[in-house]
Amino acid sequence: MVNTDNPELSVADAAAPPGRSGPRFATATHLIVASLLVTGAGCAGEDFSITASSDPTTTAPTTIAPTTTAPTTKSTTDGRSPEMTTGATDVGDPLIPGSGNGGYDVAHYDLRFEMGATRTEFAGRTEITATATSPLGRFNLDLSGFEVSAVTVDGERAAFDRSGAELTITPAQPIDRGARFSTVVTYAGEAEPIQDPAGLGTIGWMSGPSGSFIAAEPIGAHAIFPCNDHPSDKASFTVVVNTDADDTVVANGTHTAPKVTGDRAEWTFDQREDMATYLLQIAIGDYRVITSEMPNGVGIRHAVAASADPKGLDFLDETDEQIAFFSDMFGPYPFENYGVLLAELDQGFALETQTLSILPVAMTDPLYAGSLGISGVAAHELAHQWFGNSVTIGHWSDIWLNEGMATYAEWMWSDHAGRRPLTDAVSSAEVRSPEFRQAFGAIAEPEIDAVFSPNMYDGAALAIHALRLEVGDEAFFDILRAWLDTKNGSSVSTSDFEKTATAVTGRDLSAFFDAWLRSVTVPDLPDRPR
Repeated sequence: MVNTDNPELSVADAAAPPGRSGPRFATATHLIVASLLVTGAGCAGEDFSITASSDPTTTAPTTIAPTTTAPTTKSTTDGRSPEMTTGATDVGDPLIPGSGNGGYDVAHYDLRFEMGATRTEFAGRTEITATATSPLGRFNLDLSGFEVSAVTVDGERAAFDRSGAELTITPAQPIDRGARFSTVVTYAGEAEPIQDPAGLGTIGWMSGPSGSFIAAEPIGAHAIFPCNDHPSDKASFTVVVNTDADDTVVANGTHTAPKVTGDRAEWTFDQREDMATYLLQIAIGDYRVITSEMPNGVGIRHAVAASADPKGLDFLDETDEQIAFFSDMFGPYPFENYGVLLAELDQGFALETQTLSILPVAMTDPLYAGSLGISGVAAHELAHQWFGNSVTIGHWSDIWLNEGMATYAEWMWSDHAGRRPLTDAVSSAEVRSPEFRQAFGAIAEPEIDAVFSPNMYDGAALAIHALRLEVGDEAFFDILRAWLDTKNGSSVSTSDFEKTATAVTGRDLSAFFDAWLRSVTVPDLPDRPR
């Protein structure tokens, strides 16, 4: 993510909680982008048309209340009696308590949206394929808003209950540890954005004059669909959107040609590589799609809102060169396609939604994105496809791994493109980092209100540059390539990165990482490789 309102944001400004259109951070781009009743039991293949029971006041959804006292054991159909346990309602993230759930590991989300009167109103059906990591008599999904009409587990109707943003599900039969199971949730309503726990505005499925789009970091996905809304549980995705035939739909991954029936069209997208929930992107509306293909087979797909001035789109022509530049340094681009979604996002930031980074249309104004221009912002979000999307943090306190790496990549691109020497970016960060540390604490030990602070961007990028000086260019890029190669598709921690650096260099770097990541004092940059 990158703040583009003011690249020279002061510590005082950054420390003050801004509103939706206020400053977000200095030099990094990130995007934050989810009543009607539905009839039927929620089984695969059933009708979930938006026209069903369109007045939520007419008939309340029939919920099957869980029993007040659950038995401690319950026989399964093969005679086994697993302990009747409840999946945790919290993965234990220190910065966002209550986020995510335990007891299972999601493999795949199948999301189906029948769009209604607006581009964020829909009847939805989510099928979640998961593996139980403990014997489950009950488990939770994250879901905010909407009316849930039915839940099934492995085709059998399940009891469910709502409390805040938690959907508690009690399957008809307990689930053995290690068992693969399918949960279908049928629900409907208008996707209402929720508050960002970092205090920086709202996140979820939002709209502009040209159409809707998603900005969900860090935990806005559960305002769109029922999920395990935490980056520690990545999964592949299928997204199917049925909407007005006049609309264009773009989403993560690859797609097939839409199926048009009368005045409706159905679009299908597949994100085959695993993805964190906060990286979901679905944009519906008046978007112009620009496609091409790189020599290495990576598909290029940009989606541009109707309001965008064509004169401000030259930066899109750099996409191929940026991908080639980063691929030379980090290893092959990790996904099948890539592009930029230019949307009418009123916040002053961008977000690295997987394979389709979202940037505000207003950023195409040269004055909007500051001295580096939109090219640097675009490079930052592209770099996140390696650092943050392919390799994803397991807890939000490790956000520096995402933003610091992407910021440093942005610095290197701007140097390569002749827009700003790397030495200038390093010098600026070196001057300001002591203030960042005093205002926001140690880089690897942030509080929730510091996860999108300058400390996680320029401050963390300076620490990465210090590592480069400490170990030398050859070892530094070997570390990055080993990190991306061995951790591809997984969720990681700061400790994992330190172990990778130690393994590659054969050196004990604990003192270096303690000084640069866990201290409020900024060390001097190393003079040369040791």
